[in-house]
Amino acid sequence: MLNRKRWISILVLILLLIGGVFWKQIGEKIMGEDNRKENGLKDKSTAEKTKDASGDKLATREFLIKTFHVTDEDIKKYEVEEVVSAFGLTEDFFIHEKENFSEPSDVVSVFARLQEDFHEPVPEGKVDFSYLYKAKEFKGEFPDVKTISYLAASNYIGDGGSSFVIDFKDNKIYYLYNTAFVYEDIRRADKVVELTEKERDEVLTALEKAEIDKWNHSYINEKEPSGEVFWDFGMEFDNGTILSFKGKGDTADSYPELRDVIFGISKL
Repeated sequence: MLNRKRWISILVLILLLIGGVFWKQIGEKIMGEDNRKENGLKDKSTAEKTKDASGDKLATREFLIKTFHVTDEDIKKYEVEEVVSAFGLTEDFFIHEKENFSEPSDVVSVFARLQEDFHEPVPEGKVDFSYLYKAKEFKGEFPDVKTISYLAASNYIGDGGSSFVIDFKDNKIYYLYNTAFVYEDIRRADKVVELTEKERDEVLTALEKAEIDKWNHSYINEKEPSGEVFWDFGMEFDNGTILSFKGKGDTADSYPELRDVIFGISKL
């Protein structure tokens, strides 16, 4: 799958080629707002970060002035450190993209749009559901499917994929096309739709029919060629039980039918 920096590189190229017409839509999906602060408020911990999650050095105001020959006057109204930290923009990224910034104003334009996204209000509540894929093998009594709180599923094919999260508490479905990371931050969703009572019943019926309590924790077929489909599936129930399943080149016998039902609802 394309990593975060590669997606940002693509985003910058699109911005420079078409003037940022799709900045808001593409920026929210690809770059994510996972580090933006609730209600647009800054956090000192964000401003003080000097490295991204991988340990690479984040760009600074001084670095941008020296590298792109912008002046302090050009960028003084932008919260460079906060924006750089929120979007994980490293020195290496800017050096790699330097040839795409023909004028200092190009860099300023990027920060203007990033800061606009950085300060947009974001929804309150839980946004990260990646923990649904990280539970160890469950050996206890399987919960009643009617008590499910959250469900997440992702399919990965080559560099792309698709994913969704169903919030049964709030009756919403969050769906993301082309990349499989909506579970990391539901604010990246291409589409958010209401989960109707009929659709809820269809999901619960499909879950019961799938007999997930008989699934293995992992289905890995190392003999399958590279590029085969990977998948993740996770659920949380009202009693706090979390069930995680995954596979590569193989699935539980009932998974394809369950996947078709749930992904079909997500795409409505």
